[in-house]
Amino acid sequence: MFPTLQVAISGLEPSVRYSLMVDLTCIDNKRYRYAFHQSKWIVAGPGKSHVYFFVFQFNFTFN
Repeated sequence: MFPTLQVAISGLEPSVRYSLMVDLTCIDNKRYRYAFHQSKWIVAGPGKSHVYFFVFQFNFTFN
């Protein structure tokens, strides 16, 4: 489980279409878990050797 990601965007033109992408990338070959009592991520073992890349596109409109 990841900590929440909060994003605030302002100053956009209502008549223009925008795209927003968030990229989460592995930086090493370790697996991590979040230790709530220590409020930090700690190494939980070796990571997977194969990393899969998925792109999800969500289409929605704000009124």
